[in-house]
Amino acid sequence: GNNLTITTPKSYIISLFDENLNLIKTINYLANNIFSIDNIQISTNNEITISYSMMSNSPPYPVKILYTTFDKNLEIVFQRKNNVSNIGFPNGTTFLIDANFKKDGIFSFLTAPYGSNNCIDCGFYFLDNIPFYTKTNDCVGYDTAIFYKAPIYVQPLNGINFTELQGVQLVNIDLNAPSLIIDQPLVKTEFCKEVSICDAIQLQPLTPAQKCLSQPLDSFKVIRSPLCLRKTQWQVDTTAMQILNSNDTMLYVKYLRSYIGNVTVTYGGCNLNSSTPISVSTPKTGVFIGNDTTLCPGGAIPLNAGTGFKTYAWSTGFGIPSITITQAGKYWVTVIDSCNNQFSDTINISPITATLQVTSTDTICQYDTAFIQLPTNLYNYSWQPSTFSYLKGNNVLSLYPKTNTIYTIKASAAKDCILTDTVLIRTKSCPQNIYFPTAFTPNGDGLNDEYKPSLIGNVVYYEFTIFNRWGQKIFSTKTPNKGWNGKINNGQPLMGSYVYTCRYKFFTKKEEVENGTFVLIL
Repeated sequence: GNNLTITTPKSYIISLFDENLNLIKTINYLANNIFSIDNIQISTNNEITISYSMMSNSPPYPVKILYTTFDKNLEIVFQRKNNVSNIGFPNGTTFLIDANFKKDGIFSFLTAPYGSNNCIDCGFYFLDNIPFYTKTNDCVGYDTAIFYKAPIYVQPLNGINFTELQGVQLVNIDLNAPSLIIDQPLVKTEFCKEVSICDAIQLQPLTPAQKCLSQPLDSFKVIRSPLCLRKTQWQVDTTAMQILNSNDTMLYVKYLRSYIGNVTVTYGGCNLNSSTPISVSTPKTGVFIGNDTTLCPGGAIPLNAGTGFKTYAWSTGFGIPSITITQAGKYWVTVIDSCNNQFSDTINISPITATLQVTSTDTICQYDTAFIQLPTNLYNYSWQPSTFSYLKGNNVLSLYPKTNTIYTIKASAAKDCILTDTVLIRTKSCPQNIYFPTAFTPNGDGLNDEYKPSLIGNVVYYEFTIFNRWGQKIFSTKTPNKGWNGKINNGQPLMGSYVYTCRYKFFTKKEEVENGTFVLIL
């Protein structure tokens, strides 16, 4: 009660003749699911390519192209079946095919759809490299045994009757006679085998990624499928390296300059690629971390061995290009460059023992002078605020603060070594007066040996002058607290009366002028 359907392959007999049409060889091939042949191509080297199309009998009716290539001995050298619907060819389209299998293994074909009832997108299609296109990866195809060898069966002639009819011989053959095998079939070892063609490519450098111009020659090897027929393409920066030789599996280069980049390998017309990073360095000539130096109190010194070395080893245990030193001592570094050259350098850092300590003076009267003795072993003194102040040659700093003031004082102990200290000068309100004595005794006893006014407070302007009785100027000064010793032109003091005049101005008062007389007593 069950129906049984048997489908038998279609048989194709291919015969090879010489140029005089003498039969050389005949081979019978069976084909699976092939009902017609669209095109047959014969190349200049006598390769035969049979191409044909088929459409699935189930929705969505994908379209496939099948083709087989035979060599000049009628042996199968290449078979392929591809689903062209995966690359945009409309499903359910009936079409003719014109195929050409090139010598380098790249398959090209031209298709022409026909028929109005199932032509979704009629037109001409030209598709190149079809063995390497699929829906997910344009570098993968698969082999399928479409044709396979079969024995040749012939019928023996029985009761031959030749009849001449317009120059054509007719042969009657008894089809009921038993068959005679005249060619033994080949054993089929595989029916369908999926083979990865160009689905992988891997670049392997034969040396470390860190290169050196002192060893400029280098090589790279690519691992690829031996079944892939595509050509290897190398991509390098030709300004940085020269290609000495290349083939499908090896690349030989010479580095021309320092360079950081990649070497890339790919297949022609394929998006698969593989890259390896390279860094080409100029060989180093040494390492230098600085001349011997000194360390400022509380300071820090950076030590830098430079970049471009492969390894760093400091005496402090660090393995980085630079470190910072905060203590005096002996330090060194050992480095190795990309060419495996080793260099070392040492630096001695001595401490600076100088200090800057400023002692505050007692509280002074407002607008009076504060005197600070600064260390003589330092130089390049500066202070803030700098108004109403000056530094004498013996490193005495004179300050005239109006109010309580904090002074910041800086000085150099060595190059790039700045010391800093601060001092607070306190002020108070004091009376501001000037008093002129009526006599003085320049006898050398240390008491009243000079004639000068007594100042209480600080003046912003001062001029004191003494005249003799005939109106001749014998002494004059603009320095407060500087007096006359009683001598005229370095002679002996002369007793008698003298006249003075003094012009002065205190900070908080207006300018005043006082005149008077005094007596020199011996």
